[in-house]
Amino acid sequence: MKFPAQLRDKSLRLEKLRETGLVPAVVYGNGRVSTMISLDHIEFVKLYKIAGETTVIDLDIATIGVVSVLVQEIAYDPRTHKLQHADFLAIDIKSVVTVNIPVEYIGDSPAVKAGAGVLNTLIDELEIEVLPTEIPHKIEVDISGLENLGDSIHIKDVLALLPKSAKPIQDGDVTMCVIGALQTDVDEAESSAEIDYDAIEEVKKGKKEETEE
Repeated sequence: MKFPAQLRDKSLRLEKLRETGLVPAVVYGNGRVSTMISLDHIEFVKLYKIAGETTVIDLDIATIGVVSVLVQEIAYDPRTHKLQHADFLAIDIKSVVTVNIPVEYIGDSPAVKAGAGVLNTLIDELEIEVLPTEIPHKIEVDISGLENLGDSIHIKDVLALLPKSAKPIQDGDVTMCVIGALQTDVDEAESSAEIDYDAIEEVKKGKKEETEE
């Protein structure tokens, strides 16, 4: 995915640069000296909606050449929500990179459908090492096999869903999701386990009377 860019005009203040329809950005990493660049605002917004942070972008920087990058960070104006700045991580497409991949839980759990429990998701993004050309946009985890309370899915259970070059950073036994008890069941269990202070006082009173006798 190729995208044109240009070296940033340092004589222009950032506000003025944005007024001309450009977005200030920086490219760093992979042994490169940080390079200040600018991009067409409208076109880059369109690209980012497609590429996100998991697609390799070939920035064609005028007077420098093509640099393969991943979007590292995007900054927005808190009031207008307009794109303000972009950080790009320069990469070597032949070397693995560490990225966070969104996890999407799909399918229907029989346990949840029957009202026996609720799905508790513990991992919404999976951190992996992977070749840049094999970065998946997301990982779809099927929960249709979770039939009973306590059933769970671990990282080791989704390895087959990952590209060949991918390796999870976390241990394979880490739980990604689990069928937990409904809140009403938890409340009832906690309620039944509450200490009956009145009963304790009655016992103490009885023991005291026996001692006095």
